[in-house]
Amino acid sequence: MLTTRLLRHLSKRQLFSRSMLLLIALAPMAWGQTVIVGTAYALANQQPLYQEHYSAPDSQQRVQVTYTTPQGEAFAHKTLIYNGLAFQPQLDFVDNRNQTRFQITPAAQGWIQQRTLKGKASSAPIAPSATLVIDAGFNAFIQHHWAALTAGQTLTFDFPLPSRLALVGLSVQRIAPEASPLHTLEHKAPRVYFAIKPTQAVFSLFVDALHLAYDATHQQLLHFHGRSNLTNAQGKAQDVRIDYRYLSPR
Repeated sequence: MLTTRLLRHLSKRQLFSRSMLLLIALAPMAWGQTVIVGTAYALANQQPLYQEHYSAPDSQQRVQVTYTTPQGEAFAHKTLIYNGLAFQPQLDFVDNRNQTRFQITPAAQGWIQQRTLKGKASSAPIAPSATLVIDAGFNAFIQHHWAALTAGQTLTFDFPLPSRLALVGLSVQRIAPEASPLHTLEHKAPRVYFAIKPTQAVFSLFVDALHLAYDATHQQLLHFHGRSNLTNAQGKAQDVRIDYRYLSPR
């Protein structure tokens, strides 16, 4: 395990590699091979809603994510490109059910988030920020700040919402197991629990905290509990629990 001091001297490419290894914790994989599967269940009735299939990164540091129904039919996909900091990947998400596309890409100054709904595009700039966390980058952000977070510090970051062309402030902190709705799930290995909450009152009125459970030894995300970034086929928000499985090499 690399120390926090050594992390400060790692290049961006090295930081990406460390975060992906912590995420996958597997031997080298073939490009495009699925290495992580997340299964989402509705919080209301525990019925399976969809799966997320994450690929190993290719030679250009691209990770492909395919979303499928419980029957295995693909309906959306996402590309994450890790050319910089591990918690700031480029994002390109397409939902074929409703002709929706969300993108976050680098600009001359900062980033651009773009929303395309049935062929009509709109965009908004994002100012450069060292605390910007994009999409699945929240996992790398937590891993990168593991020592501080597990010691009890609360960290804040900015999180783009391309569906609204907005930027929301969030905070993450470690919480006691009994304070997490995930602590009742059966497990053998020690776990660490985190909560992510909006820092702005206007967002906290509409969004409950997101809860995460991690493997305490390998720093792997095991469970997610809260509002999904994926709507249902009718475009309505979904509250889910996502259980993640890390696949062995074939």
